[in-house]
Amino acid sequence: MRAARADDLPTVISLTTDAYAPYTALFGAPPILVTEDYAPRIERGEVWLSEQDGQPAGLIVLERHADHTMIFSVAVAPAFQGKGFGIGLLDWAEQRTRLWSLPEIRLYTNARMERNVSLYKATAFAKRVAGPIHIGQDGRSSTWRKPSRRPPSRDPFLQTGRTTMTQSGTIRAGMGGWTFEPWDTSFYPDKLSKAKQLHYASRQVPTIEVNGTYYSSFKEPTFVKWANEAPDGFVYSLKGNRFVTNRRVLGEAGESIMRFLGSGVAALGDKLGPILWQFAPTKRFDPDDFEAFLKLLPEKQDGVALRHAVEVRNDSFVVPEFAALARKHKAAIVYADHAKYPGIADVTGDFIYARLQTGSDDNPDCYTPKALDEWAARAKTWAEGKVPADLSRADPSTDAPVKPRDVFVYFITEGKVRAPFGAIALMKRVAG
Repeated sequence: MRAARADDLPTVISLTTDAYAPYTALFGAPPILVTEDYAPRIERGEVWLSEQDGQPAGLIVLERHADHTMIFSVAVAPAFQGKGFGIGLLDWAEQRTRLWSLPEIRLYTNARMERNVSLYKATAFAKRVAGPIHIGQDGRSSTWRKPSRRPPSRDPFLQTGRTTMTQSGTIRAGMGGWTFEPWDTSFYPDKLSKAKQLHYASRQVPTIEVNGTYYSSFKEPTFVKWANEAPDGFVYSLKGNRFVTNRRVLGEAGESIMRFLGSGVAALGDKLGPILWQFAPTKRFDPDDFEAFLKLLPEKQDGVALRHAVEVRNDSFVVPEFAALARKHKAAIVYADHAKYPGIADVTGDFIYARLQTGSDDNPDCYTPKALDEWAARAKTWAEGKVPADLSRADPSTDAPVKPRDVFVYFITEGKVRAPFGAIALMKRVAG
């Protein structure tokens, strides 16, 4: 499955027209599903295409509402009908509904669309009430509903005290990745298979920064698998691919950004946290080029809101102009606790992203107890919408609005063997 693009519009129209041709003949006029203008729906990320051997096999149009998803249309190309593609599309819609932590899927149909009705019954949809959209214009339309197999999202970390909220500001601490050989004996239970490590890790900490996406490309099924492995309330941050940031001219990264974001990251749904864009230590601040890069970062991908964080590692960025650009484009500046790279504490986005990189394997909890106490206090300050007074800023003359913000803290690099324990220890402190 992939999200339809603007240039897919002719395919969407022809596939829908062909799939509903029998009903056009039955009703004496095209159903509303055929006459619909799909261009705005493609732009909103509602139209998804299923392909088989490079050929369009089917499509589904899925709307996301506050308390349910609505299937506007399901269409299978005539050559692929009777081969299970319709059921596959409905199963995919249910999977997306669970990813979005919504309790119910709805759709409209007409009693005279017997093939469709049989499909809906076979996949546990049930007729409920008359529908406001008269498919076929004969008054025999109805709404069908199906509960999602998983209830609405309830944050387990909030319930167990492992996530702390200050009004709307949530503090989450984690580590980089979940596969690291020393963790096989230091963090994971004995004889736990590698296939079960993500399941275990995602229940010890409320967030993980995925570094693999920096080096490699992944496809949507992988992101779906990650989403299903983690519990409700868990959040992944993804490190943007290196081909985006490791270039001389950042303003030319548009194609690489779209390729990375279009690889299926939106399949994480409400488990998708910030996207981390990390720049090389040799990358110097060029105001025009850096703003050109920030302008390329989209607010949404396939209907899922995106949050962007930028980690710069060159002292040339420690200037008010950099903070002003990040603030203008609502990108969060990563605060790096690092032995060599600058720490920039300016609050420029609606969330906080901190990477703690001066730990030690000699400390059971990665950082010393005193340092953990200090970082817990800073995390609470950030969550309240303020800036810790002991951290330096690039633009100390400009204060961000005081409002609750989500906080993401990751234990990275130095002291990696003990990084999971650092995250757990920090969560205990902010919950206290």
